[in-house]
Amino acid sequence: MCIRGIGIMNVDKYALNRGSSGVLVDSYSHVDGGMPFIAWSEFLSVGLTEVDEQHEKVVQLINELHDCIRRGGADIVARVLGRIIKSIAFNFTTEEGLMMQHGFIYSSAHLDEHGRFIEKAVDLQNRFYTERADIATEAMLLVDDWLYQHLMVSDKILGRHINAQARLTCPVGVVRMQSVH
Repeated sequence: MCIRGIGIMNVDKYALNRGSSGVLVDSYSHVDGGMPFIAWSEFLSVGLTEVDEQHEKVVQLINELHDCIRRGGADIVARVLGRIIKSIAFNFTTEEGLMMQHGFIYSSAHLDEHGRFIEKAVDLQNRFYTERADIATEAMLLVDDWLYQHLMVSDKILGRHINAQARLTCPVGVVRMQSVH
């Protein structure tokens, strides 16, 4: 199955095929030394170096989560999910600073997304630790939401806003020199 049109990942039973037109990869496993679950590429970039570096780290952790799920270690899944939550929370702090610095007009909605993600993630962790619930499927759906809805939509809008603002405040010659590279 493929997560929402990214087209470079196979999630076995841990995600839903949502009618994406992406390319499915039949049987590989990062655990077995094959391709990673998600391969970082410019396609995932939002055009902000600091944010992209943080997102790439989260993608690496999602690959680790996927590997842990395939191996079947519930405690390890919970620990990796905790690392993902910390990395995403750090990323959210960076994004929130950029929104304030650049007067992002959609900051309220973006901040609401941040809050909902953290709330869902913490609830998922708490259910694991209090009920020993199997959180593998929900963890993958949570990172699917972060990847597809937040990174691919909201963060790309933020990146375009900041980059457009930078082009408006840069001298014309500098913009032309940057666009050549």
